[in-house]
Amino acid sequence: MLEFIYYGYMKEVRPMMFHEWKDFTLKDWLLLLGILLPVLLILISSYVFRSTVMAALFYVILIVDGTLAFFYLKKYKKLNYISYAKQYNNRLDKLRKILKSDEISAYRETTIEGLINQCNEKLPSMQRTRMMFKPLNSVFTKLIIPLVSIGLGVYLNNIGAQEILYFLGAVVMLIAVGVMIYYPILSRIFGFLNRKHDNMIELKFMLMDILAYDFRKFT
Repeated sequence: MLEFIYYGYMKEVRPMMFHEWKDFTLKDWLLLLGILLPVLLILISSYVFRSTVMAALFYVILIVDGTLAFFYLKKYKKLNYISYAKQYNNRLDKLRKILKSDEISAYRETTIEGLINQCNEKLPSMQRTRMMFKPLNSVFTKLIIPLVSIGLGVYLNNIGAQEILYFLGAVVMLIAVGVMIYYPILSRIFGFLNRKHDNMIELKFMLMDILAYDFRKFT
């Protein structure tokens, strides 16, 4: 039965609007530029002009811009809470219709509880990236990261304050590049590999919400 409900969920409930690049406002683009531009200027001032003062100034600008972006995103989430809640309630109604349909007839407390248990049983075997990257994770945590930490400690002990600033600039740039690579590329790859797993988790929590709202049953 869970497979039929999952199919209905994917067809009728799962589709929803996401915030795309074309939806970005001028303020969104300015905040994004305010994060990326100082990172670029830190590298230029550190490795091209080799100016500690300029690099320090752009570090301050980066911290200020990052703080502004944090509070803006926090406010943005609050503003969109009501519209998201309405959208989520509409999706719950669609899932209720699926459960109540004559073909499935699963809109009962015990049946929904059974469906949630089936989700829990299936989830561990559905996360492909965890199984694929578990051996790699073990190598990184037990071998590569300790060796890199020791190497960085020796390196930082043998360089001056100006070189440390340049090193920090390189680290910031690597993190920025990593974020830019991860979100548009790796996140899509991981999302594709774990698509059924993530969708099953969402279906499970929606079933739990229906159980709580409609049957006053809290699991």
